[in-house]
Amino acid sequence: MTTRSARTDLRGEVFPAKARYDDRAIFFARSQGARFESRVNNGVHEIELYDEISPWGVDARSFRNALKGVKASRIVLRINSPGGWVHEGFAIANDLRDHPATVDVIVTGLCASIATVVAMAADKVYMAQGTRMMIHRPWGFVVGVADEMRQYADLLDAYNLDIAKAYNARMTVSEEKILALMEAETWFTGEEAVAIGLADELHESDADLSAKFNLSRFRHAPDEMSAHGTPIPTTTRDLEKALRDAGLGRAAAKKTVANFTRANVSQRDAEGKNALATILADLRSASSTLERLTEGQEI
Repeated sequence: MTTRSARTDLRGEVFPAKARYDDRAIFFARSQGARFESRVNNGVHEIELYDEISPWGVDARSFRNALKGVKASRIVLRINSPGGWVHEGFAIANDLRDHPATVDVIVTGLCASIATVVAMAADKVYMAQGTRMMIHRPWGFVVGVADEMRQYADLLDAYNLDIAKAYNARMTVSEEKILALMEAETWFTGEEAVAIGLADELHESDADLSAKFNLSRFRHAPDEMSAHGTPIPTTTRDLEKALRDAGLGRAAAKKTVANFTRANVSQRDAEGKNALATILADLRSASSTLERLTEGQEI
């Protein structure tokens, strides 16, 4: 896989540029309660970005489609997101800047990685009580020859500077200090984010942690904000819901489970476990393998 045929996000995950739709099923263990909603409330257009920023969560196309329907003069964007892919995040941020409405961001849980760049596109950024903001350097891996490795390192350096510039427009410290904070993977409370310029004010609302994410790829993530892995489904209904959360449509999820059940429901493994438990274990193993790959570990 080379940089020409791969994509990278702030956590360093590299995926084929044309990943198969069905591959998304193995990502169901990455979050709990994730959602993306857009609605009008008392003349204000409210958007909830409670998911990762990627094709498996909220991508730039989905966000742009939501903005197309905005007629209100004010947008309130609530963010609880662990971040995601660099180019998707910058595209969302640019679309927000281009929109004629006034944009207020309220961080209601976690605003990490490229989600912070999205927040920087707002006219004002608020931090609810008990929330966190995190900045760090983009990282990743690529397989290829020496020239491709050097090209990839240059790409990461360029992303790093682009992200620092987005912060520099708001923060009260030098660009050198910003780069040092990014290198250290720095987590800010609401008060700390306001003091350093990443946010404008504290918000009177409490944190909304209904959406939680697997933050094990981060070095210093607060324990209370991590999902520690989503529980593995134990029934066909649970599995259907997990597949829908991963991105499959309702009909596709039902068909996937139904096909498996017809083929395997009468089978038992050597330990007496039913076939559903076996496939769930396989899915869990696949998810675990992917996590190790994204962390650069050998399999």
